[in-house]
Amino acid sequence: MSLLTIVLPDIILVVLYRLLVSYVRRISSSVNGNHQLRMRRDLTMPVNDSRPDIQVIIGTPNGTSLWTLAYLLQPNSRGRVILASRDPTDAPIVQMNYFSDPASHDVNTLMEGIRRVNQIFSTAPMHNSGFHSFSNLSDDIEFKNYLYGNKSSTANSNSGDHFTGTCKMGIDSMAVVDPRLRVRGIVGLRVIDASIMPFITSGNTQAPVYMIGEKGAQMILDDNNSTGTSAASSLHRSYNFSIVIIFYLVFYISTLIKQH
Repeated sequence: MSLLTIVLPDIILVVLYRLLVSYVRRISSSVNGNHQLRMRRDLTMPVNDSRPDIQVIIGTPNGTSLWTLAYLLQPNSRGRVILASRDPTDAPIVQMNYFSDPASHDVNTLMEGIRRVNQIFSTAPMHNSGFHSFSNLSDDIEFKNYLYGNKSSTANSNSGDHFTGTCKMGIDSMAVVDPRLRVRGIVGLRVIDASIMPFITSGNTQAPVYMIGEKGAQMILDDNNSTGTSAASSLHRSYNFSIVIIFYLVFYISTLIKQH
């Protein structure tokens, strides 16, 4: 039985459930779906790698129009987080390095994903929709200017704020935390969040972070219980040793008394 069931009367649970259903129905009328597509044509990737690399969010703000967002799920570009100084109160320097991979995998995959979305929007049920941001979707230069920005326009790409991987978990020299999420070389310190992911997941990171938090919490409990059991066992051994010493002293003293 859950704590919520114990604390709240059944009638309150029913009311909360109905309010939740009503809220979900309201937001469902404005946001229709979250879909994933596989665009990858990179020959360096394994043939059996079926992970999607584009996430498409489609919404209907007023029921008569559509908008869409396309996210790159498996970027090759890598950002950095470095120290600004030796002062721990100074904010670190964060370098995002978007679209910095030498082979241009990220921008090519994103352009192909948006073109695929345009094909879907051009089908019969949605033939009146289209992208007003581009005059020619096949023009890579115009497309990249739209994404990157140039002297006459600002960039039209940004982050989904699903940052990961700055404290990699593993056993190699680049790993910050070990498989039990303990920071290497520092006793009593763990990192339990999205930063421990060696690679980002193919989708939103919220659910995986819940799992990491649950797993990390269980690791702490397990280690504390193990330490507590070890300490209790050590105390028990010390207690038994003390009993032996006391018994020996009593026996020795009684022997001396008998001799005199």
